[in-house]
Amino acid sequence: MQQQGLLRAVDVDPIGSQELRLDVKRIRTPAGTVTLRNQIRSRIDPTPNLDGVTPSQWWRLINGRVYFFCRRAQAEVLTQSYLQQNFDQEVIEFDTQSLLEQLNAQVEITTVNAGVFPRAKGPTRGRATFIALSDHALIDASKIKEITVTQAFPLPISSVVAVVRHESHGGKVVLYPN
Repeated sequence: MQQQGLLRAVDVDPIGSQELRLDVKRIRTPAGTVTLRNQIRSRIDPTPNLDGVTPSQWWRLINGRVYFFCRRAQAEVLTQSYLQQNFDQEVIEFDTQSLLEQLNAQVEITTVNAGVFPRAKGPTRGRATFIALSDHALIDASKIKEITVTQAFPLPISSVVAVVRHESHGGKVVLYPN
């Protein structure tokens, strides 16, 4: 089941939704149980912080992507946060170079956390928040905060290095490779 189908299963518009998921939702699928994380916004009304887009366009831009962590430490922090809330987590590690080469035209990066608005006044987020991967040479790699893919894609198994289930009671199970 694709991301959009999962969101529809919990009555959420998959792309343009301005609704918040305040709690974690579990959905049973033929392939197993899927967990949708909560979604909490830093601004109720982002309008003053948007540059050239409406709030609806902004949430469509944000929600129409798949996000990847740039650094292992970032993934570990989020994993630990959900483990502390008693939610098991499955972490997929990719061969980044292989994956990005296959998806190059669909990859955009940011130097900010796109879904969080700073306390600064004035426009800080808009279409220019996302930069095509092909333009990444213009940016210091240490400043990249998010890697996003703009379209659904089949996950090439050749790019998957490992899948590990982190259990809330402290155990780890390697699901792939086995």
